[in-house]
Amino acid sequence: MYKEKAKFFDCQIDAEWADAEYTGEEIAKVEKIFDLCKIEQGSKVIEPGCGSGRLTQLLAERCGAEGEVFALDISPKMIEKAKQRLKKHDNVKILCELLENVEIVSEGYDAVVCHQVFPHFENKEIILNKLVKALKPGGYLIISHLIGIEEINDVHRKSNSPVENDIMPSNDDIKKMFAEAGLELIFLEDEKNCYNVLGRKKETEKS
Repeated sequence: MYKEKAKFFDCQIDAEWADAEYTGEEIAKVEKIFDLCKIEQGSKVIEPGCGSGRLTQLLAERCGAEGEVFALDISPKMIEKAKQRLKKHDNVKILCELLENVEIVSEGYDAVVCHQVFPHFENKEIILNKLVKALKPGGYLIISHLIGIEEINDVHRKSNSPVENDIMPSNDDIKKMFAEAGLELIFLEDEKNCYNVLGRKKETEKS
C-alpha cells in the first residue's frame, strides 16, 4: 500500500497544501509546535513524512548549525523538492525511505515532529515505539496537524485515493498508544483549526 501512497504524493508535489509558503497564521502554529517540543539551537530532531521540506527548512533554521534534522519521506518527488529547498542547510539529512526500513542508531534525539503524517502510517503502534526509542529520556514527540481530527479524517475518507483509509485515531486511542510506548502525555488539543498531542519520554524508560 505504501507504493500506491508514494505515487499519490508524487502527484501532489505542486499542490498548495504540499508546497505553498506558510501563511502568517500557519507560521504561528508551527512556532507553537517548536515551542512545545522545546526545539532550540543545537537540538537534534527527527521529522518523518517531511514532504517537500517546508517544515524541514524551519526546523533547520531553528536547530541551527550545531543542531541536526533527520527528515524522511516515501515520495521520491517530494524528497527531490525537499533536497532542493534544503541544499544550503548542512545540518539536515534527507532520506527517501519507509520509516519501518530505517535503522535509527542514535537514541539521543531531542524531539520527533510528526507533522501531518501520522494517519498515513500503516502500523502506528510499531512506528510510535520506534520513534520513542530514538528519543533521549525526557525527549519530546509531537503529532501535529494544521486542522482538527474531524476534518483530517473527513478529507481522507472523501479523497477517493490511496489515503482514504488513513484515519487519525481517537484521542482516547492516542492516549493509550502514548502510554504503551513509554510517553507521558503532556498536552493535547483538538480544535477546528489545529491538532497537537505532545508526549515526553519517561526519564526512567529503558531504551
